[in-house]
Amino acid sequence: MKYLIICLISFLAIINVVSAQDDAQTAKDYFAKAGEYNSKMLVDSALKYYLLSSDIYQKNEQWSNYLICEYYCAQIYLFQGKLETAKKTFQTIESISLEKINNSNAILAAAYSGLGEIAFVSANSGLAIEYFDKAFNIQQKIKGENSIEVANLYNSFGNVYSQMGEHEMAFENYNKSIDIRTKINGINDPEIIKTLTNIAVIHNNKGEYDKALEIRINILDRSIKNKGENNIEVATIYGGIGIIYKNKQEYNFAKEYLLKSLTIKENILGSTHFKLAEDLINMGIICKELDEIDNANDYYFRALNIQKANFGETHPDLALTYNNLGLIANQQENYAKATEYFKNAITILKNHYGEFYPGIANIYSNIGIMHNQKEEWEQALINLEKSISINESIFGDKHPNLVEPYMNIANIYFSTKDDENALKYFQNSIISNVKNFAPKNYFENPKLENYYDANKLLEALQGKAKTLNSKYVADKQIIYLETAFQIFLLTDSLIDKIRKTTTTKADKIGLTAKVNKIYAMAIETCLKLDDANSNDNFYKNYAFYFSEKNKAGNLLEAIAGAQAKKFAGIPETLLDQEKYLSQQIAYYEKQLAQLENVENEPVFRNQLFISNTKYAELIKSLEINYPKYYEMKYSNKTASVTDIQEVLEPKQALRSYFLTDNNIYIFTITKKNINIEYVVINEDFNTLFEQFTTNITSGKTSNIKMYQQLANKIYSYLFVEEIDKSIEKLIIIPDGIINTIPFEALLTEAYTGELKNYKNYPFLLKKYSIAYSYSANLFYLTCKQKTERPAKDWIGIAPVFSEDNQFLIQGTPLTALPGSETEITEINNKFIEKSKVSEILLKKSASESKIKLLKLEEYKFIHMATHGFVNAEQPELSGIFLSRDTKTGDDGILYNGEIYNLKINSDLVILSACETGLGKISKGEGVIGLSRAFLYAGTKNIIVSLWQVSDASTNLLMQNFYANYLKTNANTDEISNFDEYLHNAKLNLISETEYGHPYFWSAFILIGK
Repeated sequence: MKYLIICLISFLAIINVVSAQDDAQTAKDYFAKAGEYNSKMLVDSALKYYLLSSDIYQKNEQWSNYLICEYYCAQIYLFQGKLETAKKTFQTIESISLEKINNSNAILAAAYSGLGEIAFVSANSGLAIEYFDKAFNIQQKIKGENSIEVANLYNSFGNVYSQMGEHEMAFENYNKSIDIRTKINGINDPEIIKTLTNIAVIHNNKGEYDKALEIRINILDRSIKNKGENNIEVATIYGGIGIIYKNKQEYNFAKEYLLKSLTIKENILGSTHFKLAEDLINMGIICKELDEIDNANDYYFRALNIQKANFGETHPDLALTYNNLGLIANQQENYAKATEYFKNAITILKNHYGEFYPGIANIYSNIGIMHNQKEEWEQALINLEKSISINESIFGDKHPNLVEPYMNIANIYFSTKDDENALKYFQNSIISNVKNFAPKNYFENPKLENYYDANKLLEALQGKAKTLNSKYVADKQIIYLETAFQIFLLTDSLIDKIRKTTTTKADKIGLTAKVNKIYAMAIETCLKLDDANSNDNFYKNYAFYFSEKNKAGNLLEAIAGAQAKKFAGIPETLLDQEKYLSQQIAYYEKQLAQLENVENEPVFRNQLFISNTKYAELIKSLEINYPKYYEMKYSNKTASVTDIQEVLEPKQALRSYFLTDNNIYIFTITKKNINIEYVVINEDFNTLFEQFTTNITSGKTSNIKMYQQLANKIYSYLFVEEIDKSIEKLIIIPDGIINTIPFEALLTEAYTGELKNYKNYPFLLKKYSIAYSYSANLFYLTCKQKTERPAKDWIGIAPVFSEDNQFLIQGTPLTALPGSETEITEINNKFIEKSKVSEILLKKSASESKIKLLKLEEYKFIHMATHGFVNAEQPELSGIFLSRDTKTGDDGILYNGEIYNLKINSDLVILSACETGLGKISKGEGVIGLSRAFLYAGTKNIIVSLWQVSDASTNLLMQNFYANYLKTNANTDEISNFDEYLHNAKLNLISETEYGHPYFWSAFILIGK
């Protein structure tokens, strides 16, 4: 519980008046002892001595001193959560002050402020303003306009207006408070920091997270300069920043800041101080959102124990913790325990605030959610309506507290197939969230401005569109679909706004996965509209647009940002700073990945935290100070169907897959047409792909038959309708688990011939040359990209690992790759024969430190023949093994984060290494792994592998690939047709060698054009 701070400077000196009574010294001693206990937060002992002092002063009719003692008692009652006792004490001060002193004194003003404070924490905003007005009039009269006391009251007014949702009035009062304090004490007055924090809270509640962060970070810098890193004020600011990131659903950053806050507080205050509880609760909330339920429970119970030890069993702060424990129990379907926790919370809050209190409304909402989960619809609706009734009685119909209960009711009505009421309540949720939007007609939608919570607005719009689709199924009125379509255009713009304010890579990827269902529904709506308006491709084109908006958006933004830095006029000093911070982040991530001594973890985590914070600040300042950078970074236009058709070759088709829980949408674009297929998938769909990889890589003859069946069955899913017979080349944009297989190895029909006669297998490879891309946007950009051509043709890199094998994987040395030396040497000879400029780095020369120092942007081809490894859980910790250099201290592993920091301008990177095409599969983003890092670093195309392949067959495949390339491009700088070169190389292995099994040749795929 946070209470307003009342300044008593103006009348504390009264306590020093010497009483004529014999026990005057005793009263002063009691008061001094109470003050000592109060400063140490030993409030029970402090209260005891304030009361003893108060009794003496009352007996001797020393009214000013008596009222000061009573005031301190009232403040302790507030701290203990005894609001009614505090209220009666303030009223006593008011009564005696008016009777015994006068109607315009500092003690009376403080009593009115105290009563205003109680009204404020009880959410009685009108009464709070009434009392603060009384205090303000007195302080203005006796102290003047420019006084600390008046500044405090402007801050109090700001808090109340903030609670009411009257943000402009709140800002006005906060700024008046800051102006006065600045005049009196200067800009470093600690109370100014508290007021700025209040302003940041409003921006946070409005969903203006960037503004909130900007204020908090400025405050943080100021506090660290004034007081150093290790103090409670700085810790509190860290915690506040963590809360902003929590609300943004950027949980990785939120954790870092909250842990920073907790560590500082614990070091200074110990492990049981009440100030730790808020951070512990917020950590619990984050863990709950990340499904780390046991950790969440641990944080909540630790907070609860701290609160009980400091406040007792009935303090209102315990209600929040009980509420959160109830949410965890509900998630675990332990409904009896959840009900118990919720009831505990409500009882505590009712005893302090009465029935009409926002916290109670929130708990009723959670009880409603619990009944909804149990499909007890009637009880769910009753509790949610209670929540709405309480909030409306306090705040009216425009307030963030109303947004979620309305939405929960809407979802219940949707679940029970009452679409009309569902639409009504989704509309009410939107109305309560958007300040200047009021129409109850659900065919009307808001503008994307003046909303409180962007994520909740997105959720309500999604629910509304979903319900309109349901209405269309029931009533067949096209207006429902047309309105849903307009909503999806609106949600698309809102997602763009949210994406621009999302900071970390991990949280951007999380956002893409979260909005996958929105874009899936948008596609479905477009296809229904296309069926009803089949005269043109308008809705088909939009279906493709929506599918693309959820494909590799973060990779595209990162590439656009990297390009923008080059052309936006940013000074070299800032670009160097950005590069340095990127390298620092990669370095500390690497240190944490390789951690052997756990004692070093806090050091590395702290340095990573500082580097991430500085990097985020720098990027934000670049966006503000260099508008062209911001514009180029975020204006990456989604390629339209017409754009794609412009860059496609006459015999080429782009085939993009969009995978939902139950369906596949397949978009096929040729030079002249767009076609969309819709396939319902069975429960065994994912299993098919997993078994495909297992059987194709097993090396056992017994698995070939199973591979044949799977290859044909998957083909029947992914190629329902026949493609135009003129097509010879495919650009495949897979989605989800489809990323894990090479299309070339699919069988276009059932094969009944001899098992090992691979020449006769009906491989898809025989019909098409195939390349892959993460999105049509990326393919379009690759085709349109025009950069300065590198001067050197080729570099081959092979550490070989045959001489001094220094790497151990789970205790086993890395396998030597003698074939990689042959591979690199023979390819190099081919380039020399054609008078090309080439270079090789073998064995110890192929070191990590050497690669980092090379000007890789000077090479058209970069070929790495080595071992790679993939960390699917933490893709940034995937990497490529190179040679160690003992002089530089590099570990010999080029991690994903370090690859991002390379400068490459190549036409092609070939990772002739195991499993380099694998990684973490993320909805919408595709495979998060090494290939993305190289694309970001600047290569236009990349060849990677999907599984481990022998170096002998790999060598042969690569020799064929380069022979095809050099035969065509020996005397020209034109670089194209990589798909054809790889296609022909694979056909050669099938028809002319012992490596015809698809295990040997289909592992390698081309990502590019």
